[in-house]
Amino acid sequence: MNPEEKSALAEKYLAKESLALQEWYQEFQTQETGVPGPEVSSPNLEKIKRTFDAWYEQSREQLVQIICREWGYCEKRNGPEFQSSVSFVVALADFFVAKYTNFPSPLALSAMIVLKGLDKLCKC
Repeated sequence: MNPEEKSALAEKYLAKESLALQEWYQEFQTQETGVPGPEVSSPNLEKIKRTFDAWYEQSREQLVQIICREWGYCEKRNGPEFQSSVSFVVALADFFVAKYTNFPSPLALSAMIVLKGLDKLCKC
């Protein structure tokens, strides 16, 4: 996916949280069950949200370590290259892809984390 396509998709995810949740869930279920994404049946959006929230809470310490400490979010947040949420989503997803292959749907996940609040996660 080229940078323009990533930015366009990130923008869609930020505008419509349900798209990001569904994409994340499909890949999460594939990792959990081994069943390919298109074959995963999708429950209602509330169940997907509860699943994501439970995963997020369980992964919170790891996310703090990765995003706040390793990636250095608090130092980056006021930089000129990060004047939009889309920029953060794409950069964070690229970081996940480069360093961590175990996160489901990095672009959708990054959008969900940005929507939840990076300042809150990193306490900065």
